[in-house]
Amino acid sequence: MNTRVSTLCSLIALIGCVPEIRVVHGDVPDRGSDLGTLPDASSDLPTSADITDAAVDDQIEVGLPDVSVIDAANRDASTPIEETIGGDVSSDQGPVADALGSADAVATDRSCGVCVAANASSICVDGACRIGLCTAGSGDCNGRYEDGCEVVLNSAENCASCGNACGPSGLCVVGRCVSQRSCPLAGERGCGLVGVTGGTFQMGALGASTGLPLDGRVSVSSLLIDSHEVTVARFRRFWVAGHPMPTTPVHYPGGVDLPVGMVREPVSPRTKSVCNWIPAAGTREAHPINCVDWATAQSFCVWDGGRLPTEAEFEYVSRIRPVAGYPSPRRYPWGDENPIERSSASPGFPPCELAQFQSCVGDTGALTRLVGSFPDNGGVFDLAGNVSEWAADSPDTYGFAPCWGPTPVDLHDPLCTVVSGTRSVRGGGFQAGGAEPLLGASRDARAITPAEDGNGLRCVRSP
Repeated sequence: MNTRVSTLCSLIALIGCVPEIRVVHGDVPDRGSDLGTLPDASSDLPTSADITDAAVDDQIEVGLPDVSVIDAANRDASTPIEETIGGDVSSDQGPVADALGSADAVATDRSCGVCVAANASSICVDGACRIGLCTAGSGDCNGRYEDGCEVVLNSAENCASCGNACGPSGLCVVGRCVSQRSCPLAGERGCGLVGVTGGTFQMGALGASTGLPLDGRVSVSSLLIDSHEVTVARFRRFWVAGHPMPTTPVHYPGGVDLPVGMVREPVSPRTKSVCNWIPAAGTREAHPINCVDWATAQSFCVWDGGRLPTEAEFEYVSRIRPVAGYPSPRRYPWGDENPIERSSASPGFPPCELAQFQSCVGDTGALTRLVGSFPDNGGVFDLAGNVSEWAADSPDTYGFAPCWGPTPVDLHDPLCTVVSGTRSVRGGGFQAGGAEPLLGASRDARAITPAEDGNGLRCVRSP
């Protein structure tokens, strides 16, 4: 074979495009055989076009990158093949085709760099960092790697999983939607919320204690109200949780923010024996909590997902809100019937069929009754009797500025915040010495501290 053929064939063998052509003397047939005469070598040599066509055809078969044979032929033989192709081939890789696949994989992994995402383990996929797994309690709710697992899955919007909303009245407690934080057990006595559509009315009524009719009109927004007075069991969960005080003022619908004071254990320094609270659970867990001061009551409501009601809200629910079978307005939560007059047919027996007040006998040795023992007001129990319930307002006099005047008033979600060492209570209680404190329009004032054994609470929240 002449020098030109040898050089070209060796080059082809080096780049692997076509087989190397070798000619040895033993391959040449004897003259006179059936194969005929071997053609002249010079006429049988491949041209440069033939070489190029053969290389291209072979390239397509084995799936190599589109690398020109001419460029490969012009490449200096000392240059490593990976530099020509552009791959980063490690020294322990095998044939060129295998090396190309490995080079692509290595390049992909390296293109991610260091993958780090908040609250997550990261992986590299197709040259991009991706979230592998979120840490417990976290979720990737927006699908963006840059944010990591950005959501704590213990909120009312994302409870246990992304998008699992608990609704306007719901709370997420340990990955479960509940209506009240203090009520993790379904069906517990004293738990529940009732929706109330707002409205406009005249506050006050004839015969009401310090609540004579207010000239003008008052409007309240829709709300959710506890179906029962807060029980000892519900308060105990707040206490065990560390009885936290709100870190920010409590916001009210009318735009007022109320500050909150210190939280105190519900024990009266004067009449401890009538307080329903004891350090360990006892027989009064379904009774209303009493001996609670104002700041402690507000702190409980905030922890539970709500706030104390305003006087206007309490009165609207008690005597104005439309309830099937009851008049509106009405004198008492259950209608217009005086509980003392009702008992007149049975002299010597206390009027204890509609509310816990006056000298009615309590349950389990207490002065209170189990919550929900009397007829409800559209699903809301004990709006009169059992314990007096804290309101958010200072007890300013109707008809006077700045809270309830000058008249006629046109007030929307009012809340009286004049500086005072007292707050209003509503609904009467077991201490009431007659039916007047039970009227839906009656109001009274109590010192913020110390705790008194007649004071309890229920909470509301804005939907």
